[in-house]
Amino acid sequence: MADAESTAGEPDGGIEQVDWRQCSLCTPSDPAILPEILAYEPDKDLLLIATQTCSLVGKGAEPAFEVVAVRLIEEFNPAAPEAKGKITRFLQLPLEGGATGRGIRLDVSRRVILPSAHLQQMKPAQAQVSERALKAFQGWIARYYARIALPDELDRRLRKRQFHKKVEKALGQMLMDGTEAYKVHTDVDRIYIAWSPDSELSGDDVYTVKVLIVCRRPGTRDHLLDELSGLASGVKKAPLVNGVRMDDPDVMLAKEVTVEHTSKMTRFTSFDEFSALAEVARAMGDE
Repeated sequence: MADAESTAGEPDGGIEQVDWRQCSLCTPSDPAILPEILAYEPDKDLLLIATQTCSLVGKGAEPAFEVVAVRLIEEFNPAAPEAKGKITRFLQLPLEGGATGRGIRLDVSRRVILPSAHLQQMKPAQAQVSERALKAFQGWIARYYARIALPDELDRRLRKRQFHKKVEKALGQMLMDGTEAYKVHTDVDRIYIAWSPDSELSGDDVYTVKVLIVCRRPGTRDHLLDELSGLASGVKKAPLVNGVRMDDPDVMLAKEVTVEHTSKMTRFTSFDEFSALAEVARAMGDE
């Protein structure tokens, strides 16, 4: 695999003059600014800006922006299912700018939201993607932007019992599958939640919550069941803590999940509620 530095470079004029847009490729001047959950490898990866162009610059620009860690691939195959957008989780795009024939591979689970100030620490890559590839990316990523909106009071109560923090910790750990090491979050396909009522509560009124995590490997399932055991205070039959009644999260293998399991649940937007929204809060000074 070629070194990512061979495809990245800062143009004349400095970073502050870069015309950032959605799908721009870049590298961080200091990889340490990236959250560990992104699993960024400087010698193999680039960053792709996922945020819409209109939200990146100018008056009214958002206080944070989203990036995807993308893996460089030596041979882009336009006929591959990933290049045709037929794979929900992965997408391949071709590179331009002296990198003809090469490409990048996107994994929707390798996304985080960073403070907008971090744009000043990004160096544009020499190789970029075409306008056609941008359209392909927009169509692919749009599937994940139907964000759910938890009631603010429910989100506050879940944070008070450290629900988000504990799930983030479990997703960020490393596991072994034979001789292969992998991050737990890379093996999680989707997370579902159901809550009632769908409104802002106050006082002694109670929310009822159920969570389902879907993964692919039995080792991941066993790890999450163990790590999240007791998340509902170790009490069975829907314990009530901090105004939220819930059991420990269910964890199932993807091959075992049916429509019946998820028909009354809402899908989280690829961990946004667990990790990315926390980054937004930090960027806005809310934490």
